[in-house]
Amino acid sequence: MPIKTSHIRTRLYHALRSQYSRTSGLLLFGLLVSVPVAAENQDSYSQWECRAAADGSWACGERQMSGRAFPRPKHPEPVIPPEDSGPDVRVANNLDWVEEKALTDEEREKMATGCCGAYIEPKRDYEDAEMDPADAPMRVASASTEVEQENIARLRGDVQLTQGYRQVRSDSATADQNTRIVNLEGNVQFREPGLLVTGDSAQINMDSKDMQIEQAGYLFHESGVRGTATQARRVDEVFYIDNATYTTCEPGSKAWRLVSSKLDINPETGIANARHVRLEVQDVPILYAPWIRFPIDDRRATGLLFPSFEIGDENGIDYAQPIYLNLAPNYDATITPRYIQERGPMAEVEVRHMSKLTNTILSGAFLSDDDGGDDKGQSKCDSHSYLL
Repeated sequence: MPIKTSHIRTRLYHALRSQYSRTSGLLLFGLLVSVPVAAENQDSYSQWECRAAADGSWACGERQMSGRAFPRPKHPEPVIPPEDSGPDVRVANNLDWVEEKALTDEEREKMATGCCGAYIEPKRDYEDAEMDPADAPMRVASASTEVEQENIARLRGDVQLTQGYRQVRSDSATADQNTRIVNLEGNVQFREPGLLVTGDSAQINMDSKDMQIEQAGYLFHESGVRGTATQARRVDEVFYIDNATYTTCEPGSKAWRLVSSKLDINPETGIANARHVRLEVQDVPILYAPWIRFPIDDRRATGLLFPSFEIGDENGIDYAQPIYLNLAPNYDATITPRYIQERGPMAEVEVRHMSKLTNTILSGAFLSDDDGGDDKGQSKCDSHSYLL
């Protein structure tokens, strides 16, 4: 059966490309697609026809056909990607959340209690990914670039910048090589080891690491802490967040969150300070505090730990508030008052001691009067249980 011109152009191009250089292949492709076609009001038109020859190669030639020519669709020229595709800045897909079934055995062991997944940071596999930004060159890629005043570059279209382990992505950007300041606009994404910040616009100092992001979202992978803010600033490694939310729930969950007018997070010390704070469960405010101080990771500090809150058929409302006591470098204690709607008030105590030879854990709980409840078990991922 004859093969129409529109069907063979791509095949011919790829066949020729294997025998000629990139430039020659493009020129030949241009000649093939420029074959004149008779006007639609004529009674005949020319058409390329290709058949398989005896040696397996293509035998092609032009043939006159009777009747009107069929309209030819317009085919774009093939896009040949450059050899160096530049930085590889990963898109933050659902805040890097991975469901439990997709986690490795090692990742499941680190999964937080009460969670059905974890925030997993994507691997960095681009050049200089392990280098400190102070010692690494800046690599830039974008759809178009305009250079102004020698050291100012305006980048547009899928802007990607990497400098060592630091990654930045946006729709457009302006980079000043003299001041080392980068202004970004549209779908901003900033990555460092263990940290992801997104926003509408941002200003970043590529040397000092200081940055300011408007309408921001943030995530600490190790602790699973995430939240939003009207503005987030990082100065000397400390995050200052205005009109902040703070939670450890999976993406899209409104099980609980802290809402604060001012929130300071110090990843170096593992401590956060919040002012004018209210605790919301399913968007319902249940607690207010003018100021609280709490840890953001597993480092030890005396104070309130995050409470757990559950609603289920088994126990009704179940609320527990752990109080952690860092008594000494080798021993500590956790006291947890707990209220269970279907069973009554309860208290739990855990004491841990470490010596050169042994690690000892003593724990116990006291329930003064068990009112009953439903003892049928439920899967934590299928019940209405929320870990605060």
